[in-house]
Amino acid sequence: MQEQTTDASVVSYAFKASLIGTAHRFELTEAGLSWRLAGRSGTWPYTDISAIRLSFRPVWMQAHRFRADISHKSGARFSIVSTSWQTAALMATQDNGYRDFLIALHRRMAASGSTDSHPDDYKRISIVVSPVGGHRTTPTVQQTFLIYETATHPPAVSCLSVSATCPGTNQTYSSGTQVTLNVTTTALAASVEWLVNGSLPTSSQLSSGATDPYTPSSKSSSFTWVLPSTDGTYTISALAYDLNGNAGTKTSLQLSLNRHQAIAPTSVTTGYNNQIGGADIQWVPSVDQDIRYYNVYSQVGLGLPTLVCSAVSGTSCYDLTAPSPLPEPSTCQSPPQSFTTTHYYWVVGVDTNPLTGLPRESTATSPKVDANLCDHPPTAPTNLAPTTLSGGQVQLSWTAPSDPDSGDSVAYWRIYRFTGSSPNFPGGRYDLIGALNSSGNQVTSYTDQSPDPGGVTQNYCVTAVDTHLNESPCSNVVTG
Repeated sequence: MQEQTTDASVVSYAFKASLIGTAHRFELTEAGLSWRLAGRSGTWPYTDISAIRLSFRPVWMQAHRFRADISHKSGARFSIVSTSWQTAALMATQDNGYRDFLIALHRRMAASGSTDSHPDDYKRISIVVSPVGGHRTTPTVQQTFLIYETATHPPAVSCLSVSATCPGTNQTYSSGTQVTLNVTTTALAASVEWLVNGSLPTSSQLSSGATDPYTPSSKSSSFTWVLPSTDGTYTISALAYDLNGNAGTKTSLQLSLNRHQAIAPTSVTTGYNNQIGGADIQWVPSVDQDIRYYNVYSQVGLGLPTLVCSAVSGTSCYDLTAPSPLPEPSTCQSPPQSFTTTHYYWVVGVDTNPLTGLPRESTATSPKVDANLCDHPPTAPTNLAPTTLSGGQVQLSWTAPSDPDSGDSVAYWRIYRFTGSSPNFPGGRYDLIGALNSSGNQVTSYTDQSPDPGGVTQNYCVTAVDTHLNESPCSNVVTG
């Protein structure tokens, strides 16, 4: 989803915050930061941008995710993140475009004469984010600080509590729509700022007429958090600032929300996979953050529902008990028809019962999706070849195949890694990547950042997976 323009005077960036709706788009123009968000648009002159807060914000399915909260002097703000929804089960990372856009934004702010209203405090002057070892490792954040000699003794938050008792304790809520938190500081603060999971709360989480940061009238103050609709555990923090913008020690509480049964996933993809002789199922995770795991059910024709995948911690599974619908018709319609008895799959979330502490399966279910739609697998990728890079990584490249069905296409590449002569489907599944990158260009390469685990040489092959999760035969096998 990330975009780069060729016009040297305009730098752009885009990401999809969800599968539904249009992308959020941003451009750095001569007039300022131009933005288009959910039907709204505007341009902020660079001198009107009052703050940029950078944070590392991993969430479900997005373990490698960075976020920039950009604030306007009027109090308005929006966020830019480094990931973008690509398919129902795939998030694309856009580290390079995200980094380049923020660096360019800072340069344009400096060139426009944007000034620091608090020049005598300490400040972070550079942030370098470098993924080490590819998508399977934790990002490294390097920070450089410039410390001014002016002595500061900013106020600290000595107590954050939902009651009059200090110190405050973590809380769990099984009902309610808002929570008031009390703040005590060691000295009268010029302002108090509160954060949700390390970032400023969204406007919907502020009570009517409230601002964040706010100006307290004494060392004791309070703010109200309007609870989000999604359950989960949230870290609420409070910081106090002096007149020069120096912050003292912050204090945090964890508030767990468990007010309803698990919200079901809204998108499920399934299909019979000729390669494994069973059905593959993928889904977009529930918006709730307190999901323990998922259960997957199936129903063949008018038969009884059957639990086929239990306690799934991820967002995919396969069902090798699925009856084969083969042979399929020689030609599939568009959209494809169910060419045998229907075989529906659906997904249910499981959270924790707040009364018993035991797993609680939700009564809400995802949409039921038929796996027995007419579909022919793609042909196999060809010309798979390995290249050993200077850092010891193995880069695989191949020639893309075609899909025989009208209206269908290759949606993913599945990478197999194994030690024998063949992957023994579905064993050896190593990774699943999108067939298109964030710019819509076809991907025909993959880099294994940690080949030969334990010194054992690995073999590789690649398959093509279409939009119905039907999988091609393996490419030629190569040794990394």
